Amino acid sequence: MNIIIKRILTENIDRGLNLIWKVFQKYVAPYYTKEGIDFFNSTYIDGERFRNKIKNGEEIMFGAFVQNELVGVLILSCNNTVSCAFVDGKYHRMGIGKALFEMVISELKQRGEKELKLNASPYAIGFYHALGFEDMDVQSDYNGILYTPMLLNLCK
Repeated sequence: MNIIIKRILTENIDRGLNLIWKVFQKYVAPYYTKEGIDFFNSTYIDGERFRNKIKNGEEIMFGAFVQNELVGVLILSCNNTVSCAFVDGKYHRMGIGKALFEMVISELKQRGEKELKLNASPYAIGFYHALGFEDMDVQSDYNGILYTPMLLNLCK
């Protein structure tokens, strides 16, 4: 399978956010309260502030494409934190998420960055551990969103 990873430009932000919402609803939302689901939706999917951060480059949206179909999205903030990482369920366990992270990690290493952070949903913890991320703390709850803060040391 040929996976192409590239930056998603402004005109395709909705395409990326729609994929995130679709995957979130199926795989992440079952772990969250209604408050958490609504908070995620209002902050990331419908949130104009988040959308503007992507437009002005504070958040960079990368997409994974298979035959011109967007099948994965990773959003990286300016402080080397992954805001969102989602892969269409029919493409799970095919290397899409790994390819997204490898590209971002390579880019960060070229810039001399030393670490990559994220807050893992309960569904994705095993995937992040397989990539080499380590738990920084125990699982927490923020507005109904369950997450485990994680860190990947890029100097290893």
